[in-house]
Amino acid sequence: MIKIAICDDLLPVADSIKKMLGMHCFPTDIAVDTFTSGALLVEQATKKIYDIVLLDIELSQEEAESGINGMIVASKIKELYPEVIIIFFTGNLGYERNLLSYEPFRYILKPVVAVDVIDAVDAAIRRISNWQNKYFEIKTKGITIHTI
Repeated sequence: MIKIAICDDLLPVADSIKKMLGMHCFPTDIAVDTFTSGALLVEQATKKIYDIVLLDIELSQEEAESGINGMIVASKIKELYPEVIIIFFTGNLGYERNLLSYEPFRYILKPVVAVDVIDAVDAAIRRISNWQNKYFEIKTKGITIHTI
């Protein structure tokens, strides 16, 4: 099962993206959690490992005033899980150069369109599946070793 987190300060946007994902038939089962706060997402990520995070760059005014935006949230999650796939979305241009430091998988412009979200998540799932399928299992003297 692929675990996905969606974070947008506007609950209708996060719920809309969740609905888009729920209506598509992916090659594997998905579980989707939504968040309206970057701080809550980071807190939950310390308890639950997400494979894919869809993240608005501009979060609430309150979080922005405390120096938190989607890029900061992404860096905190990447510190916990370097292999997590981050898909950013935003309604404003101008972040493209800054995003490279945060290792984005994709960048989607708002208003979010279902085909863009589905394509990005489908590609991310394929990437994860390729990682999971590229190892050898060696069994010797009761010990199992997984190696790439």
